[in-house]
Amino acid sequence: MNVRSKQCVALATTLVVFCAINANAQAPRSTSGPVAVVDISYIFQEHNGFKGAMEKMKEDVQQYENLLRQQSDALTKERDKLKAFRAGTPEYKRLEEDLASKAADLQVKMQLRKKEFLQQEARVYYLTYMQIQQAIEQYATQNGIGLVLRYSGEKIDQDDRNSVLAGVNRAIVYQKNLDITGQILDRLNRANTARRAAPRSTK
Repeated sequence: MNVRSKQCVALATTLVVFCAINANAQAPRSTSGPVAVVDISYIFQEHNGFKGAMEKMKEDVQQYENLLRQQSDALTKERDKLKAFRAGTPEYKRLEEDLASKAADLQVKMQLRKKEFLQQEARVYYLTYMQIQQAIEQYATQNGIGLVLRYSGEKIDQDDRNSVLAGVNRAIVYQKNLDITGQILDRLNRANTARRAAPRSTK
């Protein structure tokens, strides 16, 4: 191959590589839309349905605590009856065993009820988070948003160590006009109001 032929081959190879690079640079990049941020903690604080459910739970806990207090006071009064008997007598032992059984039964009921309250609280959190997640997904789909990141809009209290540490460890350091918290919260509260206003079916 003479020099001129070699030069032509080299030039052709260069043109092929250049065209490939140029075509790759001009090819549209795959993207699913812009990024947004949302303050999940704030939504929980202002979510009407969540607040209502937690208030109801608080009332239930208070009522149960009042009941426990009444039962505990009743046991205390029965325990005072032991003073009417001499220690070691059959009557004393029988009353003492009865009081011990009632106290143990009350303790078991209290632990079971506490577990029920914790499970109920966990379910309220779970259902609320599922609602939030669904609202975010719908909003993001409608507005061409491909990624929603969680962030905190709470101000850092320089006099509170926990607040400072939480602020320092935030994943989102800066955002501008990306916060969709208000839109998501508005959707959730409007949906909750609509559910409460909807007539219940009667059978």
